[in-house]
Amino acid sequence: MEVVLLKDVPKLGKRGELKRVKDGYFRNFLYPRALAVIATPARKKMAEEFMKKRLIEFEEMKKKAVEIKEKLSKTILTFEKKASAKGKLYGSISQKDIVKSIKDEAGVEIAEDQVMLKEHIKTVGEFVINVALVEGVIAEIKVVVKAKK
Repeated sequence: MEVVLLKDVPKLGKRGELKRVKDGYFRNFLYPRALAVIATPARKKMAEEFMKKRLIEFEEMKKKAVEIKEKLSKTILTFEKKASAKGKLYGSISQKDIVKSIKDEAGVEIAEDQVMLKEHIKTVGEFVINVALVEGVIAEIKVVVKAKK
């Protein structure tokens, strides 16, 4: 049975997509929760138009993300923190600190979950951090951590 998804459904698809599902799955799960409707010719056409519109919006977002990527690649974030003689920081630099610094230095607002940092920075030195802007667009930012005197 073909259905049009009304909302994002994990492991199935995103809103507006046309999907083929088993009758029982539609009848017992998707339809009662208002997650999908049967794909009539009119709904198929609406779904196609919605997907075209979504694709155009995604392309515009991607263009903006490429511009932001170029801006961020030229940005160097500098942090001064208290550190031991061996270069170990008293404290650490987290995603939150990086997001705040990006906003202050480059004027770009991003979410904390876009900063791809495996663990907090805990030593003095230079680091390259990736920031996922949009699907397929990742900016690299240079972070310099200095010991505060």
